[in-house]
Amino acid sequence: MNIALIPVDLGSNGGTVAVVPSRALSWHQIQLPNGTLSSGWMQERSSPRLRSILESLLEDQLLDDPAKMHFALQPHATDGTAIWVAACDKEWLRDALKNLRRSHHRPSKLAPEWAPTPLSTKSKSFSSSNTKLWVTGNDDMAQITWVDESGVHTVPLSSNHLANAQLPDMDYPDAELMAEPAASHLAEQLFHRTARVISPENRLRRSAQYEWNLGQFEFAWRNPFFVRLAKRWSIFWSAPEWTTARYAMLVVLAVHILGLNALAWRSNKVLEQQRTAIRDVLVSTFPKVSVIVDPPVQMDRELSQLRQASGGLSPRDFESMLAAFGSSAETVLANGAATAIDFSPGELRISGLKSDSPLVDTLNADLRARGYTSKMDGNSLVISVQGAR
Repeated sequence: MNIALIPVDLGSNGGTVAVVPSRALSWHQIQLPNGTLSSGWMQERSSPRLRSILESLLEDQLLDDPAKMHFALQPHATDGTAIWVAACDKEWLRDALKNLRRSHHRPSKLAPEWAPTPLSTKSKSFSSSNTKLWVTGNDDMAQITWVDESGVHTVPLSSNHLANAQLPDMDYPDAELMAEPAASHLAEQLFHRTARVISPENRLRRSAQYEWNLGQFEFAWRNPFFVRLAKRWSIFWSAPEWTTARYAMLVVLAVHILGLNALAWRSNKVLEQQRTAIRDVLVSTFPKVSVIVDPPVQMDRELSQLRQASGGLSPRDFESMLAAFGSSAETVLANGAATAIDFSPGELRISGLKSDSPLVDTLNADLRARGYTSKMDGNSLVISVQGAR
């Protein structure tokens, strides 16, 4: 039993449809309890509660363990009324879809080869003129399939089936007789009328048009939005009428890529010019610097050495930091005297101040104006040079 892949054109829902063979499916009528679908369980990708309800209702109708079966509800299913449920072997379906993915096929829909009319939309008076008798296969191995109020029926045929009692012709005298080319002679011989010949490919295309979609529960698409987006992208990328738009999109993308590369090149050029200017300032100011690694750091180091040689003070020295603190801390010191002062190059720690003093914020603002940053660490005020490395 193999799944057939059918490329179909369904308008906005176009794509590839996987048709599940009829012999892999069984059909069952059930009635879901009221309230089963009203809470939206059908819309969930995994519906454990709905799944358990189906297993319970179908346990007596299935020959296999319900846990090993995949279920799909009819389109527009409602609770409290009789509905159709399709069942098939879960492992077989999973392996079949894996084989399709290995072949780089990802169908957008799982359609049954034949499907019963949804019970909720079926008319009360079933007309035999709407029934079609399908003869498929060949003269040596043929079968007849028809759909009526009680589901999908398939009966094997051979030239020995000459008794009309074994065929549905007496129940549906007005039914249209359809046959595949290899079985058309046998169909006309058994039913004594002309059969409408249709190729297997066209018959499967009819199956792909069913509203039924067996892709439910764990076989459902994860996100319908991305499914629709992928379909539209596929149509845009392959449809001949979109050729001009595709070329225009490629041109726009190429222009944007070239523009971004040109902008990046220009930005790198400006950055390199700035780096060169900084190196030139360092070399022209301090000619003895022969190896340039980090110009700002090396320039700061050379300036520090000049200050030390001339006896000047830098903002990182103890005297400069203490002077900045002293000129702004009179009100703070009046609220509590400092008990200890610790200094390391570029950082001054003054202990014994009250951290809850509202005047500390004023002190912090004054120090920032002088090029320092400050913060309270417990009862200690820590002062450091802005941008210190």
